[in-house]
Amino acid sequence: MLKKISFFVVVSFALFSCSKDKNDDTSTDYQFANETVDQGKANLQSNGIDLITEMDSLQSSNGVPALQSLSEFLDENNPFESEISSIPVLKTILATASLGDDKNNISTLSQAMQSDVESDSTISQVWKSLMGIYTWDKTNKVWVKTSSSTTFQFIFPSTKTGTSNNATLTLSYTGKSGHSLIEDYNGDLPATFSASLKVSSTELFALNFNASYNTDGTPSSVDYSLTLGSFKYSMNYTYTTSDVTYKIQLTHNSNTVIEFYTSVNGNLSKTNVENADDAVAVINNANAYFQILNVKLIGSIDYKSIYNAEEQIDNDYTNELKADTARAEAYNKYFSLILVYANNNQKIAGTEFYPVVDKYTYYSGTTLYTGYESEVELRFIFKDGSKQDFETYFNTGFESIISKFSTFVSKLEAKYN
Repeated sequence: MLKKISFFVVVSFALFSCSKDKNDDTSTDYQFANETVDQGKANLQSNGIDLITEMDSLQSSNGVPALQSLSEFLDENNPFESEISSIPVLKTILATASLGDDKNNISTLSQAMQSDVESDSTISQVWKSLMGIYTWDKTNKVWVKTSSSTTFQFIFPSTKTGTSNNATLTLSYTGKSGHSLIEDYNGDLPATFSASLKVSSTELFALNFNASYNTDGTPSSVDYSLTLGSFKYSMNYTYTTSDVTYKIQLTHNSNTVIEFYTSVNGNLSKTNVENADDAVAVINNANAYFQILNVKLIGSIDYKSIYNAEEQIDNDYTNELKADTARAEAYNKYFSLILVYANNNQKIAGTEFYPVVDKYTYYSGTTLYTGYESEVELRFIFKDGSKQDFETYFNTGFESIISKFSTFVSKLEAKYN
């Protein structure tokens, strides 16, 4: 099913391919903003430019230089070369430390800590073996380890050319025993993990991870946050056998920059999910949205009804155009995708599916023939009733954001080689 649709439609279904509550009709819950099509374009372009500005300021955060310095010092001298071990929760902090390093030098440390799943070591055992206070010796360009059974810490200059060890990265970990889904591993699972980077006692970077587990080893909840200066990235996940929620968010000074949320209700037990032939056997209803600054894309889909409609269409039609016309009608009935302003929930544009016929020519021997094929496309509907396909809509009116993005990319290339 869903075979004759465009790439954008496929993406839309991928984002929102869950059944919805039949009483939840996002197409009628929102009123159009009092603006013309061109005014809406200008607002979207301004929103996009603001996003690029936000991302540009993220790389300029005060915590980035110190993390880059840590990456370079670890590349010069890897204190773990003689202790090949695994601490999966460290990989995020280590990857962050390599931000801006054109050689990705932190991978040296990461590779030295790759999982040795076949060994008898648990994460806690490995953690305890690595614990200590690692101080950067600038003269000899080595890390000097001071043994500690309570502290895991790096002390180093906050800049590559610094002479004072004014930066401190402190790590902590606690594990939870119980059943593990990892093959051939029966040790503890990460329950909490934290990392805090301070420069001259001011915290510039923080990472926090908290997880709970069901008796079968599946995570029942995960909370993760990474703070870099005035930016914060967070992820929240909850799971029961009937409900799953997932949310990611990037904020700047507590204002949303990017946010994605989805929730699903159904028979979500591990056994049912593993044995189900398709999503219809698992999902009852769901909803999702995606937000960039002040623009939010909201979608919902009655998956079961579309599935049944597709089955009926495949049985009823042999003519491709008639089948796609019926598909478009079914999609418009059971699928909704709208664009709104997040601050006031006013609608920028609605959408509708429609069949499109493409003409093509081909030769059979020396004879030229004309053929036709159809597909289902998605287009915008605006307050004044006008309609535009996505290619036409985005083809003009967004020159400034394209220029701004090009400049942003050029700056990244120049800075990070």
